[in-house]
Order: sequence, then structure tokens, then C-alpha cells
Amino acid sequence: PAQKTQTLRHMFVLAVCVSSLVRRTITLKRLTFQTGARGCTACATGTEALLTSLRACGKRGRWRTALELVEELEQRCGGAAGVTVPPGAWRDALLACRKHKRTEEVAGLVVRMGERADTSACNELLQCARLSGDYRLALSLWRAMCGEAVGGGRGSFAQQVATDVGKTEPPAAADGWAGAVAGAAAASDALRACVQAVAARAAAAPLSVRPDTQSYGHVL
Repeated sequence: PAQKTQTLRHMFVLAVCVSSLVRRTITLKRLTFQTGARGCTACATGTEALLTSLRACGKRGRWRTALELVEELEQRCGGAAGVTVPPGAWRDALLACRKHKRTEEVAGLVVRMGERADTSACNELLQCARLSGDYRLALSLWRAMCGEAVGGGRGSFAQQVATDVGKTEPPAAADGWAGAVAGAAAASDALRACVQAVAARAAAAPLSVRPDTQSYGHVL
């Protein structure tokens, strides 16, 4: 009887220990879930605040702040590799830069968009070229969007533009923005990189950056 009583006592102590261990495990899992949920909620709230600020910057043309917000948005919640910037955020940043004719900044944003760059983004850069009178950039970007070789030469669109504006001769090879101006100070690395990126995008997915009537209007 004494041995049986001792065995029962040991079994009772073991049951208490197991029960305590199970309770602790459940508590830890609950705390981990709650902490993660609070982190996700805070991340989502912060991201929404950034998007709201970006929309305001786009409307008011605050291009410096817009660029800072896009960079912060890329790094939000786990770094740039783990975040997909919403298309609307890119549009707001492009709009803010375009309102102040920040051609190089617009070009840099188009490059950073990568596969998300589309006709609308390219049109923002075309509009910057139109506002600043940079017809060489406009022609080179158009050719890139059309999937033509980027460089000098008498492209089909150059012929059409020459006819539309009443010129007797189309732009010569030396007038090609990506050709003659590529090494000049007027053609920055950002602009050259953008034209090349759009050309690569057009080669990989032609429909994504195909010019539309708005593109045509900007170039004319």
C-alpha cells in the first residue's frame, strides 16, 4: 500500500507539471499572435498614412517630399524586397515631379518602377520633355516605347513628326537624342538609363509601354 501511495503521488506531481507546461505553451503562442497582429496593424496603418501623404504631394506638387515618401514606402515592413509599392503611389510621385518639370526625377522613378512602368508613367516623362522643349528626349523615348532601336537615324516617327510640323526634312542622324547627345552634359545618366529601361521593357512586354494618343500629342 505504501508503494502504491507513492506511485500515485508521483503521477499527480507529473500531471501538474504537464498541465503547467501546456498552459505556458498556449500563453506564449497567444502572446506571439497578439504581438504579430499588432505589428501588422501598425505597419498597415503607417503605410496608409504614407499613401495619403503621397496623394497630397501629388496634388500640391511637393516633389521632394514625394520622393522621400516613396523611398520610405519601399523600405516599409521588411525592406524594399518585401514590399510592393501600389501603382497609385508611383503615379502620385510622378505627378508631383512633373508639375515642377523635374525631368531627371521622373526618369529615375520610371527606372525604379521596373516591370511596373507602363505607358502612363512614360507619358509623364514625355510631358516633362514637352514642357521643357526637349524634343530629342521625346523622340528617343517614343522610339523606345515603340520598340525601335534607340539611337540616331531617320525613324518612321521622325518622318511623321517632320511632316506634321511642316518641316521639309526629318531630323538627321546627328539630331537623334540618344545618339548625338548621349555623351553631352544635356543628356544625364538618369535620362539615358530611363530610355534604355523603357526600350528593354518594350522588348519584353510591348503592350505595357505602347504609346497612345496622349503620347503622340506630347511628342508633337
